[in-house]
Amino acid sequence: MIRPYLQLVRIPGIFTAFTNVLLGFFVVQANASWETLVPLLLASGFLYLGGMTLNDYFDFKTDLKNRSFRPIPSGKISKESALLIGISFLTVANAFSVFGGTQSLIISLAMTVVILSYNVKVKTIPIVGIFCLSSIRFLNVLLGASIVQLDFKVAILAVPVAIFVGAISVLAKTEDSAECKKAVSYNIILISITLVFITLISANTAKYEYFIFIFLFAVATLLPYVAYKNKTQFRIQKIVTYQLLAIIILDATLLAAFSTISYALVAILLYIPAYFLMRISYLT
Repeated sequence: MIRPYLQLVRIPGIFTAFTNVLLGFFVVQANASWETLVPLLLASGFLYLGGMTLNDYFDFKTDLKNRSFRPIPSGKISKESALLIGISFLTVANAFSVFGGTQSLIISLAMTVVILSYNVKVKTIPIVGIFCLSSIRFLNVLLGASIVQLDFKVAILAVPVAIFVGAISVLAKTEDSAECKKAVSYNIILISITLVFITLISANTAKYEYFIFIFLFAVATLLPYVAYKNKTQFRIQKIVTYQLLAIIILDATLLAAFSTISYALVAILLYIPAYFLMRISYLT
């Protein structure tokens, strides 16, 4: 009975939300209050769960036609229940953000507005929809650092995360389309920009162990293209799935460069539960 709900919220992806917060938090942790980490993780997690739930609620007609196996169109979860669950998750998320202080609450509320805007209307406008998804991840990194006064350094670290999510979103928009060559090109270009951006901002860190992580990130994002050469709908879905999981590796890469290797390892270990949860729930 629980499986449809895990599929509704795309449960493996919650770990990518957690590592966004860990990135922001561990970069500023010298000045951070550790007891606020858990509430920030919960706020981020519930924002993710609420967003995913409402995504399927508002996609009901499309899913009924193209993805009838999903929990709502298949009748396993009613539309009314999904709406209630989604709104409840977002409400709980903002309640938890209060424990981080005013700055955390403002960022959480901003994320809520963008999530609702995306699901209600903006997702149908390709460029604006992709910008919204990137903005949510950008803000999620800031949420992790919101217990101290935000500065330029944290914002800069959130940029490659936003760019990479944009790369994934461009490709994800073509899951149900046979015309995906252009999207694949944009995806690879944006991933390349992400890699170059990380290299440039990390040039003066003198923490060269991050090269191991950036190599893993490059492999995790580009290797699926080799594994799935024929870019059919199914293969595009698989590529998007593994690139979504690579958000964890990206966050770990930035932690290795701008925090400590220990915190980077903490983040990358979350790849393990995310990967195994894909056996019972999809990500796209």
